[in-house]
Amino acid sequence: MKLESLDPALPQALAYYHELLAGSHLDSTVAAVAAVTDQQSDPDSARQICHVLRPRIITKAQQHAVNAAAMAVFGALKHLQARMLSDDSLLAALPAEAGYLDLIRHTATAPSGVMGRLDAFAGAAGDINFMEFNPNPGGAFYFDMMAEAFEQSPIMQEFQRRYPCESHRLSARMPSAMATSYARHGGQGVPRIALVFGDGEPGADGAPASHQFEQSLEGQRLVGMLSKLGIPHVVATPADFVYSARDGLSARGQGVDAVFVENWRAWLGQPASHPLFVAVRERKAWLMNSVADKILLGNKAMFALLSDPAYTSFLPADLRAAVDRHLPWTRLFKPAMSTFHGERVDLLALVADNKDRFVLKPADGWGGAQVVLGSDCSEQEWQSTLQTALQQPFVVQEKIASTVESFPLMEAGALAFHDHVVDLNPYIWSDSTPYGMGARAARSAVTNFKQGASLLPVFVLR
Repeated sequence: MKLESLDPALPQALAYYHELLAGSHLDSTVAAVAAVTDQQSDPDSARQICHVLRPRIITKAQQHAVNAAAMAVFGALKHLQARMLSDDSLLAALPAEAGYLDLIRHTATAPSGVMGRLDAFAGAAGDINFMEFNPNPGGAFYFDMMAEAFEQSPIMQEFQRRYPCESHRLSARMPSAMATSYARHGGQGVPRIALVFGDGEPGADGAPASHQFEQSLEGQRLVGMLSKLGIPHVVATPADFVYSARDGLSARGQGVDAVFVENWRAWLGQPASHPLFVAVRERKAWLMNSVADKILLGNKAMFALLSDPAYTSFLPADLRAAVDRHLPWTRLFKPAMSTFHGERVDLLALVADNKDRFVLKPADGWGGAQVVLGSDCSEQEWQSTLQTALQQPFVVQEKIASTVESFPLMEAGALAFHDHVVDLNPYIWSDSTPYGMGARAARSAVTNFKQGASLLPVFVLR
């Protein structure tokens, strides 16, 4: 779906918000944002949760268009994932570490994620383009905290008297999504959950990753939500699990029915006989975020396969059309002949000679690390990046038009406005339906929190 015209209500609403901010609401808005950002786990870090003084505001038409596009693209991803799990030759086309593929075999379980997130550029007028899918997205609680801060602020209360709007809480959907997935697995009652955080490596302070997460604001929110719902939980490491056919799975001495793994890298090298894997294969435990989701759906090369007709002839016509409309041209970066807008091309030569048209990113990267836009670097830097990209799995993606909005912020003690690149990212839940969105705003082209972007709640004009 394409949004053909700008809804005049949106620029008028933004202008009114900025007028209120420049009037009597500046100090209270700064305080509302600071009340959240000052609570983050690393107060000395320059990477604040949010630098700007306005949420992202969109129209109902934008919300509906982005959600419809997200459902279609997610449907195509799930079709491709299902085909890969039953077709070793197709699976071999995906550049995944052998250790991760072993984990998929060890768990022998169907995909079972509670939620995921599609990241897109979607302006008030123009195409909707999805850049990647994150099957285990962080930040949901931060988006909710920022939404609460803005919603309770004096400026938003006055703004809503003229422009009623709403923000969907992501955490409010989590309990029902968990229950749906658990029931689909065959579970009954309230599951006992083990939470495994981090990649197995200690942080800079030497503390285990699980301890760092427990101390973070988002970790506290997650544990608090489970406690409020009366869901028993324990924070564990891979070494903490024990399994027997009689007693089932346990971690640190507590019985476990479900396991959430933040980062499967901590499990690389674990044998098929690991207690968790045995329990999952015998359907005595449920993985809240399966390896198959992380390794397949989370690999950016999935977009390369989806956008290449050579790999997706099996897709239904409506999903094929959605892929053509909403995914940028993407390919695995390697010496090969390929197609580019209907023309047969030498892939390496095409990318080398047209740097301003392309973006290079690691196939299994995260946090915006090593993402390079040809338009933002010198010819020498681009050629160096090409050599790096040939040494490890990278994808090349045609650069898409980013969405730019002016956002207010404090600069040298005064209110200022600067253009930011801003994305719009719908969350997809266990029933394959979208609910809620987050946004990120950055002064650079890479809209990722790890690269300094602000996390913004999304408010929808009614």
